[in-house]
Amino acid sequence: MFDRDACFRIDLARPNVMLVGDSHAAHLYPGLKAIEGINVLQGTASGCRPVADGYAARRCRQVMDTVFDDVLVPGSKVGTVVIAARWRPQDGGPLTRRVDALTQLGFKVIVLGPAPEWTQPLPRILAMQVLDPSVDLSIYQARKPFETEREIAAAVARTNARYISVIDILCPDRQCRTIAPGGRVMQFDYGHLTPDGARYVIQQARLRF
Repeated sequence: MFDRDACFRIDLARPNVMLVGDSHAAHLYPGLKAIEGINVLQGTASGCRPVADGYAARRCRQVMDTVFDDVLVPGSKVGTVVIAARWRPQDGGPLTRRVDALTQLGFKVIVLGPAPEWTQPLPRILAMQVLDPSVDLSIYQARKPFETEREIAAAVARTNARYISVIDILCPDRQCRTIAPGGRVMQFDYGHLTPDGARYVIQQARLRF
């Protein structure tokens, strides 16, 4: 169960932005909350990708069905929907259909692509580098997110949504940034952003609502 009133509270005095997706959407919440002048609603659940075949589990359906069938409906006070997930290459088609349905209802849609991932928790890799400065971080970068990025970016390009590449933000020239401004680690495990990492990504995305 989840607290619907707390997650989906509308603020009539500010633009309302709905964040929807799995834990790779939830990790963006601190970044969105740091934007002044908006109200952030959160429809996220771990392991529940926001496409039709991405949330078969009952706990996923409870959240996603509420988001898409009850909250994001004609007349909703939500203006913008931010969608993110630990995408899979096959999510392109279902994501396109999801985005088209939302934009046809009048919502502005922003899709964030996959985050970079590591073959071991990033803090562990950085600790190894402290012990041995010759450690090459790039050998611990997972290849799959870079491949998935192409599929998801191409799918969103066929819609009226805006696409933001998290990989482009964090990995220019495929050299992934590991430390956020202020000196704290960017990701706390294989791929989830820390609050500092989320604030950096959202700041660099330069979102406007």
